[in-house]
Amino acid sequence: MTLNRIAQVVGASLYDVRDPQALVTAPSAVATDRSFNNEIGLPLTVLRADATTRYLVLEMGAGRKGDLTYLTGLAPPQVGLVLNVGTAHVDRMGSGPADVAEAKGELVEALPADGFALLNADDPYVLGMAGRTRARILLYGGSAQAQVRAEDVRMADRARTAFELVTPSGRARVELNLIGEHQVSNALAAPVDGVSLLV
Repeated sequence: MTLNRIAQVVGASLYDVRDPQALVTAPSAVATDRSFNNEIGLPLTVLRADATTRYLVLEMGAGRKGDLTYLTGLAPPQVGLVLNVGTAHVDRMGSGPADVAEAKGELVEALPADGFALLNADDPYVLGMAGRTRARILLYGGSAQAQVRAEDVRMADRARTAFELVTPSGRARVELNLIGEHQVSNALAAPVDGVSLLV
């Protein structure tokens, strides 16, 4: 059995993973349910995988430094996605975003050399994690340096956000069923995951 482990680190209050299966649409995928992203929920998700599972999509939560080192020890990822660095749990991680970035960066440190670190090029703290991994790096965001990026971002009908998705494989027009430009970065997480599986 070939099992591809994809781990993501997100700010739960900033990005609600309502349908993590959307990251991998194959019927052989197992993904984190609800907020099962800690030392109890993550093993429960892993135990749902069986011989037919090809993709294991895990959300790993960090409430303090060392949490991601522990979780990646339980389920070593091959692909790691970091959306952003905010101030959630800053009281337990240190004094500011740099301390949160240090904790979240534990995910990319755990990636193997043949794995992928999927990093938000628009967040300087996330982009700074590139130097902390031996994995191959794929950048996403609005930045010209991102391999998967959004161009021509605008508000479409009913205040929905629309953009031109640019990937190494081509371009496509995207209209989200969500309101707000801040959703573009979240939406780019799905195609960058897909690109990492094709490279």
